[in-house]
Amino acid sequence: MAEPEIVEGCRLPVLRKNQDNEVEWPLAEILSVKDLSAKKLFYVHYIDFNKRLDEWVTYDRLDLKKIQFPKKEAKTPTKNGLSGSRPSSPEREVVSNLT
Repeated sequence: MAEPEIVEGCRLPVLRKNQDNEVEWPLAEILSVKDLSAKKLFYVHYIDFNKRLDEWVTYDRLDLKKIQFPKKEAKTPTKNGLSGSRPSSPEREVVSNLT
């Protein structure tokens, strides 16, 4: 089976050591991918962690068994052909009471 292509927006557990030097696998999001000549690096943000802990990690620290790919945004029109958003103001009957 081919390895999945890891792209920005993927979420998966990433190996890290906590402040007590214990191994943990928190869920992280891939923010950037850097393709070096010998290997790829992945810039990750650990979900529910401070962004100062974001870091570059190597492929071997990723748990690919639990990868979640980013959802593609649906750009299909609604059944009546109009966009799904509401108009800026509803249609109203103009009533003049200037007398």
